[in-house]
Amino acid sequence: FTTEHSDSGIVSEFFPYTVTVTNHTNAVQDLNVSIVDSEFFLIGGPRKARIKINANSTHNIEWGLLPLGPGRLPLPNIEILPVRLIAAINASAYLNEFDMLTKPRYVFFLPSNKVPQATL
Repeated sequence: FTTEHSDSGIVSEFFPYTVTVTNHTNAVQDLNVSIVDSEFFLIGGPRKARIKINANSTHNIEWGLLPLGPGRLPLPNIEILPVRLIAAINASAYLNEFDMLTKPRYVFFLPSNKVPQATL
């Protein structure tokens, strides 16, 4: 899979985050896709989804991330697993191996220049 996102963002502004999953096989792939909760973002969009991707095609999954603070922040991990593998006995070994490939990328978020308005 590949990710699409900007190199930087601003605190308190939604940050678009897209994952593109490509099926390079000649068979339909049935996958569970999830975004892992993060202490650095509020996540807008589905946390978990089951998708079917036709042979030799792609599927995009989009989230809106709301950064909670400034600085260099790790983007949330994405987990993509074939449905048939989840029930397999050795799924935990595969999960650990796969997790090494999906370590988060970092993006720098600038402080917001918006000044809160006081109401009387």
